[in-house]
Amino acid sequence: LQKIVNDEAESRIVYHYQFLAWPDHGVPPNPGTVVNFLEEINQLESGMTEKRPLIVHCSAGIGRTGTFIAIDLILCLIRKYGLQCTIDIRRTVQMLRSQRSGMVQTEAQYKFVYMSVHYYIDTFAKLLHEHKRIEDSGHEYTNIRYSAEVASNQVIPISPSPFGSSIRPCNHPQCEACSSTPVVYPPQLIPPPRPKKGPRNPRPENS
Repeated sequence: LQKIVNDEAESRIVYHYQFLAWPDHGVPPNPGTVVNFLEEINQLESGMTEKRPLIVHCSAGIGRTGTFIAIDLILCLIRKYGLQCTIDIRRTVQMLRSQRSGMVQTEAQYKFVYMSVHYYIDTFAKLLHEHKRIEDSGHEYTNIRYSAEVASNQVIPISPSPFGSSIRPCNHPQCEACSSTPVVYPPQLIPPPRPKKGPRNPRPENS
């Protein structure tokens, strides 16, 4: 979509994404579809030179909207701090409900937040493991080739630094790919917190 304001001689491009397979008061059949949908939107936003606000809305703007925003907040936290970061889905939902009553409207939607985060963590961990495996394979090949070149040229290689073990990626506290600590998956499902009492939404979602 492109909006042109004649008076200001300015045009703006509006990107409109619509997720059709998400029933009202319900959840999609597969959390991976929502995670991939969200990743596509975030990739588009990260490539923009000028940041613009994002608008998320469903029919009433609390059920599916709150679920989508809660998932996005948690995934952004994981992307920023890695798999070993502490996440609190319950508190995230409470924070959203403090700003708009009724966000994440049903128990099924609350569970779906956990399912989506679990899917993302599991996929992220597998990608990191595969990346490390490819890196290790490349290092092994490089070492073999380097040893052959040294032998053919009769060059004595320099001994490794005595401080080498302290700067290896595996000993770096923020290296998720080499960390030996097991991945911490989301905690057991807990009942969703009840929204605070307030004025009823003038446009409730239709049942």
